[in-house]
Amino acid sequence: MSRRGGVALLLITGLLLAGCVPEPGDAGPGGVPTVETSASVSPTPSDAAIAVPDDCGDVLTDAELSELTGQKQYLAPTVPSLEALPGPLARETAAGADETLACLWWIEDVWESTLPLFVFRTSAGAQSALIDGLRTSTLYTETTIGGELAFTSTFSDEVSINQLVYVFVEDVWIALVAPVEPDVARAVAGGALTAIAG
Repeated sequence: MSRRGGVALLLITGLLLAGCVPEPGDAGPGGVPTVETSASVSPTPSDAAIAVPDDCGDVLTDAELSELTGQKQYLAPTVPSLEALPGPLARETAAGADETLACLWWIEDVWESTLPLFVFRTSAGAQSALIDGLRTSTLYTETTIGGELAFTSTFSDEVSINQLVYVFVEDVWIALVAPVEPDVARAVAGGALTAIAG
């Protein structure tokens, strides 16, 4: 066979073999479809949003809350109303949250005294508007808890004097209304923050 004929034979054989390679998704040898594979990309921790827990016990257990407050607390079978949050802007922001966990603890042997705690996932715009409203109000003190932006306030209702603590971390807003001393309320909010954000 001449040199030119050998080259032609190699080209024809290569073309025929190339035509036998199945396209992605076509049936390969034995009728089994081929699948294109690519390396999966997992989100980095900085990309992952903080999860709003499904269960109040994932935020604070009865034992943890009792230790923090110095009063025996137990989780109520009902959830608190958003009316527990003072101010129309807070209630409006809470009502429009994308995700909500609402928890209510009862204080043993203290009639009508409860401790509501909420965890909300809000839009950036709603959270920004709420923070702006808190900053312009004379009723709230801006601070930090666990390195995160927080606001505190004290108000009275017909039952008790309450401490209000708001903590903001990424798109999550933690709201606590507690009939305890200010330092205790900060500790409870800090415990909730640690459970949620690590």
